[in-house]
Amino acid sequence: AAHDDATPALVLLTGAARRARAYHEGMIRLVRSIWNAPAATPAPPRRVWRDWVLVGLFVAAAIIEGFVRPETAGQWFSIALSTAPTFTLLWVVVQGLFGKYTVTLKLYPAVVTLHLLGGLFLLALLAFQHSAFRQQRVLLSAGLFRGAWLAAAVLACQVALGGWVSTNYAVLACSGFPQCNGQWWPAMDAARGFTFLRGLGQAGSAGHVSAEALVAIHMAHRLFAVVATLALGLLAWRLLKAQGGPANGARRLAAWLAALLLAQLLTGLSNVVLGWPKAAALAHSAGAAGLVLVLALLLARATVWRAQAQTETSRRLRPGRAATPA
Repeated sequence: AAHDDATPALVLLTGAARRARAYHEGMIRLVRSIWNAPAATPAPPRRVWRDWVLVGLFVAAAIIEGFVRPETAGQWFSIALSTAPTFTLLWVVVQGLFGKYTVTLKLYPAVVTLHLLGGLFLLALLAFQHSAFRQQRVLLSAGLFRGAWLAAAVLACQVALGGWVSTNYAVLACSGFPQCNGQWWPAMDAARGFTFLRGLGQAGSAGHVSAEALVAIHMAHRLFAVVATLALGLLAWRLLKAQGGPANGARRLAAWLAALLLAQLLTGLSNVVLGWPKAAALAHSAGAAGLVLVLALLLARATVWRAQAQTETSRRLRPGRAATPA
């Protein structure tokens, strides 16, 4: 009876052993087939310096051809069309390197800030290229044209300060508005706050970055925001005063500029008052990109107003009405 009871158990063990042996032999065959597989196709050759020289010569040849052949239709447009995409492509490679070193250098603040600025610069490049394919022109007076470039420079400084605030996590260094930590002029350490060659949270050879250094970073961005608001607001107001004709494009961009500027102020205040919520931080970054895009489109489409331009555009308008430059 005991033998009869053990028989089913032996059958189960024998079946399990057979299955284990079959699995083991199958794995051995799989490993042997992989080991004995033919070598993979060799990798393509690495790019060497001669390849990059060839690319540079191609761009240089396109520029020289544009200069020596004035009979070419759209001479300057052809030159820009052949060089701008190449520069944009090279800048994409630079952005990739910034992304690499952002990770390998463990969020090194200077590299992360340059990565942010490089992305916005790439956005401006694409805006200029987009405008090159479209015949949308905005007439600006010489003074307003210079003012637009000045506003773009102010915006670039403010974006750089904002990037430095973000990469150093100094958004919460100040609580409350308009005061900072209950003070109109809190203690600040600008020298250590704006030491660029240092790791995240470090203060060079002086140990960790202090709270006063983070406050200095935050206050610099907050105070320069006043300058940026005045510059961009004045530019939007001057563009909105444009009347009729080709100035309509300027007024449309001015409306976008004013709306984005107001949104930036609201999201910036929300970051401080509400404790840096993710939605407000994302909206603030997107608003900065929107301002860069609008100013880039304005500068790409801008044409300095001349007397002959007024004569040509006034012919397109109804009699008795003259074109007014933006």
